[in-house]
Amino acid sequence: MQKKVIMVMTVCLVILASTLTGCSNAADKESVTGNARTESYISGLLYQESAEVSALYKQAFALAQTRLDEAIEENGGTGDGLCIVTDIDDTLIDDSAYLAGALLSNEERAKEGLSPWNNSDWAGYYAAVATEAVQPVAGAQDFISYAQSKGVKVFFITNRPYYEIDLTVNQLNKYGFIDDATYEAYSDIDELLETIESDDADELADFKDKIDSDGRFEIEDGYFTLKDDYTIQVQGLAFSSDKAERRNNVARSMGENGRIVLYMGDSINDMISDDECKYTDLENTTSFDGTNGNAARKQAVMDEQWKDKWGTEFIIMPNATYGDWQTATWNDQTVTDTEEVKAIEKQFNENSYLNSETWYSGPSPLY
Repeated sequence: MQKKVIMVMTVCLVILASTLTGCSNAADKESVTGNARTESYISGLLYQESAEVSALYKQAFALAQTRLDEAIEENGGTGDGLCIVTDIDDTLIDDSAYLAGALLSNEERAKEGLSPWNNSDWAGYYAAVATEAVQPVAGAQDFISYAQSKGVKVFFITNRPYYEIDLTVNQLNKYGFIDDATYEAYSDIDELLETIESDDADELADFKDKIDSDGRFEIEDGYFTLKDDYTIQVQGLAFSSDKAERRNNVARSMGENGRIVLYMGDSINDMISDDECKYTDLENTTSFDGTNGNAARKQAVMDEQWKDKWGTEFIIMPNATYGDWQTATWNDQTVTDTEEVKAIEKQFNENSYLNSETWYSGPSPLY
């Protein structure tokens, strides 16, 4: 048995040594592992194939249903006046097929009409979302259907941009997350949409005028949605990923007797974010100070205002493929690939066991 342990450890040490060798040349290769493409998206493949990820989603939705049932019971056995706020991507929809597709060579991408891949580009993402490869995550359809059957209103808040609202509405309809009335209310919106992203101030102002003249929808810097409805909210003209204003829209639309009982998402930004105190009576907190990177995000989770909400009001989903934790590693600054690698290496080094005191050194082949 000891020989097997030693053999396994020897293999592990060889792999570790190879990885560290890759790390030592990271600045030259612009990659910690020596392959930026694989480094960024191999976790996408693992996410896509992992039985444990499916089990975690089922577990999260089971917990969400338990909390929802408790809220309904407290509400006199009815879902009237109760609502859920949920993210879409990697909360209800598994978009890891896109991440897997990112591993294609640039030649293969060119055949699909996609631009060359780079670590920061999401080119082709919405083309991927519009295929059958992108499906609901385990347990999502059953849970949303259950909530709606109890009379609970579900609001969808996503960081997809305003010009992808039509795709978003159609996808939610395709998988049964919205009813026919909601789908019809958002119909024909494609006639108003810009087909490409624009950050030109005059173009965006003209687009807002077009929306205002139509009268069915409302678009502001922070959101785009059906007027006075807020069932589906995407990013607005400023392309802000902060969802605090959109959550506040939901709260206002529910009225004094309404109550948001669950927030669901794969990022803490789906529950709490930088701008929270602007739209609520919550205390201002420095937990999200961008200069403190991931340490600030971890601090926010344990902030007195939030720490008891995880698993009760906040249901977090498993997503190790992408998210705010990546950019927080380099403190949300605009950096080059080489600088990203240095930031990742610095994070690894600071958290390495080599920087920690040893508490045990007893008899073992490992020491």
